[in-house]
Amino acid sequence: MKADQSNFIQLEQEGDKKDYYRRLGRFMTFGKWRGKPLFYLGPDYRFFMPMYFTLIVASVVGCYFCKQLQESEWSFIGAVSISILELLIYAITAFKDPGIVQDPELDIEELYHNSQSICYQCKVNKKKGRYHCEFCDVCIDGHDHHCPWTSKCIGFQLRVAQNQ
Repeated sequence: MKADQSNFIQLEQEGDKKDYYRRLGRFMTFGKWRGKPLFYLGPDYRFFMPMYFTLIVASVVGCYFCKQLQESEWSFIGAVSISILELLIYAITAFKDPGIVQDPELDIEELYHNSQSICYQCKVNKKKGRYHCEFCDVCIDGHDHHCPWTSKCIGFQLRVAQNQ
């Protein structure tokens, strides 16, 4: 899979604005900044959307009961702040790059003769820690697991963000 401009489909909108849409395996990517997609929507978005809606409802109900049961305004402000932070972090996790390997197209014959491990579906060199996810249909760097609730794999990119 070659990561270049030719894989992008340009969709014309009003004026001179252009949006970019691209498929990587079963991922849909949206937007573009510095040559990389901004948002990654995984193949299990049918699980992500109801889960996000459930978190919104739980946050609203929790804030309502906090307002009714507490006399202090600070507890309500704290509950609203935690709810907003929770929803923001979940959305960032769901739309961030999980570590999709986008190596330039490799010469398979040369890698085969050099006895290197190759993912024939993605046409990338399989280094230590790379794993081809059957659900996402892409190779993930530092693959940990596939999570249907975030609609993607948890890999190197997401683990680095969580450790910082």
